[in-house]
Amino acid sequence: MERVYFLLVLCTVFYAAPSSAKEHQGYMKLGENITVKAHVYYDHTFNNSSWRKKVITMESHFETIFKQIQENIHKMGAMINISVENVTYNNSFVVLNDSYINGTLTFESFLQFAQTMNFSRDSISYYFVGGEIDEFKKPTDELRTNKTFCTGNATVALVHTVPWPGFYMTAQKMTVLALGSMHPAYLDDKDKIELEKIFQKCPKGSERKARN
Repeated sequence: MERVYFLLVLCTVFYAAPSSAKEHQGYMKLGENITVKAHVYYDHTFNNSSWRKKVITMESHFETIFKQIQENIHKMGAMINISVENVTYNNSFVVLNDSYINGTLTFESFLQFAQTMNFSRDSISYYFVGGEIDEFKKPTDELRTNKTFCTGNATVALVHTVPWPGFYMTAQKMTVLALGSMHPAYLDDKDKIELEKIFQKCPKGSERKARN
C-alpha cells in the first residue's frame, strides 16, 4: 500500500511540475513590466528632409516607428514597452564640419544636454538627424552611451535616418544597443543575461503607479 501511495505522490509531483514551471517562466519574461521612456529630439536636417512630406506630424511619426520597434524587440525576446514622452525640435546640438555633421561632437553636445534634464533612469534620449555624418572619426553605431540604461547616468543615442515610417531600423538598432545588448539584430543568451541584470535596476510597473 505504501508503495502505491509513493507512486501516486511521484505522479502528482511529475505532472504538477511542468505547470508550475510554465507559470514561473511566464512571470519571469525578460523585460516584462519595463517601460522605456523615449525622449525624442530632432534637428533641421531631419525636419527638412525630402521624406518629411510623407509624415503628417512628427508626433505621429515617432509613435508609429517606436510601436514597430517595440514589436520587433518583443520578437527578439525582450518584452519591454516603449512610451514616447516628448517630441521636440531642437537644432542647437548640431556641430557641422563644412556641409557634414560632426557625429562625435554633436553626440557629446546632446549628451551634455541630456545629463542636465534629470530624466528617470529608464529613459533614452534620442537625437534624430537627417544630414550626412562624417563617419571617418567614429562609426555611427558608437554614437550612443554604453551600459547606462537604468543607472544614474543619462542614456543617449544619435540616430541618423529620415522621417519615413518604413525607416525605423536604425532607431531600433540604436535602441537595442543603448539598452545594453552587444548585438543590434538579435539577443543571444549572454545578451539576455546581461539585460536581465540591467532591467533589475529599472523601476517596475507597480513602482511607477505608486509614484503617480
